[in-house]
Amino acid sequence: MRQLIRWTPIAVCAAFVLCAAAPAGAVEFGSAREVSFAAASQWMVFETGDWVKVEKGRVRFHAADGAQRHVFNLRGKEHMVGTPGAAVVGILVYADQQPMTLQVVRFDLYDSQGQRVLQINKPGFSSAIVSPRGNAICGIDGAEGLPQTTLRLYDSRGRSTNVIPVEYFEGGRFSRDGSRFLFETAAGGLQVASAEGDVLYAFGDATAWDASADGGVVAVTAGTAVRIYRGDELIGTHRWPADRGTIRAIAVSPDGHHVAALSLTHAAVVSVDPPALVWDRGEDDPAWKLHTVDLLDGARLVAIGADHDPGPESAARHSRSRCQIIDADGVVQHTVERKPANWGAMFPQVRFAADGRRLIVIDRDAMTAVPISDQ
Repeated sequence: MRQLIRWTPIAVCAAFVLCAAAPAGAVEFGSAREVSFAAASQWMVFETGDWVKVEKGRVRFHAADGAQRHVFNLRGKEHMVGTPGAAVVGILVYADQQPMTLQVVRFDLYDSQGQRVLQINKPGFSSAIVSPRGNAICGIDGAEGLPQTTLRLYDSRGRSTNVIPVEYFEGGRFSRDGSRFLFETAAGGLQVASAEGDVLYAFGDATAWDASADGGVVAVTAGTAVRIYRGDELIGTHRWPADRGTIRAIAVSPDGHHVAALSLTHAAVVSVDPPALVWDRGEDDPAWKLHTVDLLDGARLVAIGADHDPGPESAARHSRSRCQIIDADGVVQHTVERKPANWGAMFPQVRFAADGRRLIVIDRDAMTAVPISDQ
């Protein structure tokens, strides 16, 4: 019988000295650089700080310093797919624009320089999910919420590796290294497949989830508990009191050794080996609602994105966004705040670059890059 381990807030004082992450050490935060995407219909920021945007019928690739690298024209029937902080972006070329008859005639994959690295002709899917490195692709034959959907898996050379028939597909994404594909269905909840399309295990219903870079450690939340798995083995559960609200966002460090969790007003970080609470903290100003989180290995730095939302009757609702960077002791070391030009509920999104040298903060209409260096 597997052991169920619980972390509770009462254990903070006893566990902190023994189990907290190593001190963060001195870090320095450079001047934040903001790039507006207010006129772009689609855009994405790469892990390097470079970006791509669709604007007035053209795809434009830009370097981190703003220099334009590559431009090509669209035909009005394309769609961009990718995840913030990735190394590649995919562009789907449709034969038509009718919602019920979407058919992709070509799928192209581009790097941050705007160079095409892969093309699949007549792939037989209507949408796609791309791994951050571009070494695995899932083509979606169908759409979210339909009774029947076929997931088509491809390798880095565009070769079909497997198909997964599912019912009522609800979305998914690859682990950061592309070796695992995690996806949700209405009936089966969260499931994990290899990049080749072999379903390995299932975790049931989840309101939020994340995985380590290799997909080996998965954290799943529902209600006021975070369940942590290594493979399909439950290795720990973190709970907090119901009056702190339901857990709505979680993040697993790339090495799988720490997990961060958020409710609207509370944040906590726990270590996986050994299982212990590292720090927890409440939001002093209830008008700030916590939405997104990311962290570096060792929980050396944790980024939390928040939206200013005093309430539905407030004229100031969603008028400000904020990202706080917190060290291994739970102390705020740096804050980025801006006023989005467009409505920004559920923003900002936050993402550390793979090398830990940059934090990318994404609002609905802009990107802010924060350089990070050791002193």
